[in-house]
Amino acid sequence: MWRIFFTSLYPKKHTSVKSSDYITIRSAILDSDYSKSYKNKAITLLKSISRFGYNFYDFKDQAKMLAKLSTNSDDKKDMQVWTPAKFDLFIAHVDSYVYKTYFTLLFRTGLRRSEGKALLKTDLKKGILNIDKSIRSNTGGFRPLKNVASRRKIKLDDHMVEMLKPLLDQPGRFLFGNEEPVGISSIQRQFVEGISRCNLFLKSKNQPLIPVIRVHDLRHSHASNLISMGANIVAVSKRLGHSDVNMTLKVYTHLMKESEDKLMSILDTF
Repeated sequence: MWRIFFTSLYPKKHTSVKSSDYITIRSAILDSDYSKSYKNKAITLLKSISRFGYNFYDFKDQAKMLAKLSTNSDDKKDMQVWTPAKFDLFIAHVDSYVYKTYFTLLFRTGLRRSEGKALLKTDLKKGILNIDKSIRSNTGGFRPLKNVASRRKIKLDDHMVEMLKPLLDQPGRFLFGNEEPVGISSIQRQFVEGISRCNLFLKSKNQPLIPVIRVHDLRHSHASNLISMGANIVAVSKRLGHSDVNMTLKVYTHLMKESEDKLMSILDTF
C-alpha cells in the first residue's frame, strides 16, 4: 500500500522533491478507501521520510506541515470488535493450544498484546495475574508498562484459570513460550490464519463471516462487551490499566448511549 502512495517520490532525488509533491501524496492518501487510522499511519510515514532527510542529511523538512486527520468520538463507532459468540467461532479454528489460550486471555482480560507476551508463570497466583511489565519484541527484553495505572492485578474467571493450567506444567519460565516468549510474527500469523480458517468454514456453510480485526481489538472487544452488559465503567477502566476513567470514556463513549437506554428501561420499572 505504501508504494502506491509514495510512487511519485521514487524517480526523484530528495533535493528535487518539493512541498507540493508531499501535498499531492497526502491528497492521494485522503482519497483512498482505507480507514482514517490507516491513512494517518501513511501520513506519519511520509513525514518520517522527510524528517530523516532533515536530521541526517541537512535537507529541508518539506513534510513537517502535513496534518494528520483529526479523530473524534464518531470515529469510535467504526471500531471492530467481536461478541463472545464471534470469538468462540474464531478460537475453534486456532489449532495451537498455546495461541488458543493466549488469544482467549486477551479477550477475557483486556490485556495488551505486549503485556500478555511478558507474563511469567510466577505472575499467576491463586487465579490473579500480576501485570508489571511488557515485551514488544523478544530482542528488546522487558519494558516498563505504558503508565503507572497499567501496573495492576487482574482476577481471572474459573474457565480462564483452568485453561492456563496445562501451560504451567510446560518447561520454561514464560507462560506463553518457554525460556523466550512467543514472537510477534507468530502471534500475528496464528491470528490471521485462525480468522481465515474460520471464515472459510462459515462460507462453506453459507453463514455470516466474522469481522476481520486486529489482535489489539481483542482488548477493545473485552471492554466493549463488559460496558455493553452494564459493567461499572470505573472497574472496567482499572481492569484495562487506563490512567483515568476519562480515557476509558473517550475510547468507548459510543457505548454510553446504549447504556443510557438500559438505564431508561430500569427507570420504567420504578
